[in-house]
Amino acid sequence: MVHTRARTPLLRYMPLWEGPTVGEVLQQHSYLTEVCPRGITLSEVAEKLAGTGRTSVVVELGTDGIGLLTENDIMRAYIDGWTRDYCIADYLMATESQREAVHLQVP
Repeated sequence: MVHTRARTPLLRYMPLWEGPTVGEVLQQHSYLTEVCPRGITLSEVAEKLAGTGRTSVVVELGTDGIGLLTENDIMRAYIDGWTRDYCIADYLMATESQREAVHLQVP
């Protein structure tokens, strides 16, 4: 129950650009998704997805930010001839131009 005599407002407006980044939120709330380090391989990511029952993982790309990898991305990588021991960060960077662009509108 919220006390009605609070001295400070309970909610405040915060522009999107002043809020936390996706990476910061995921670091604080690791239960939201699996976060994988840059050097992990395609097969290790596939095992993590199978073991956790999730359909996607976040890959830390260092200064390049973060990448999102799904089950479909792993299947596409195998179909396209990428080997199981290929570094996932390198795969994401190499195939970035082939992916559909997703743009978020910032008011």
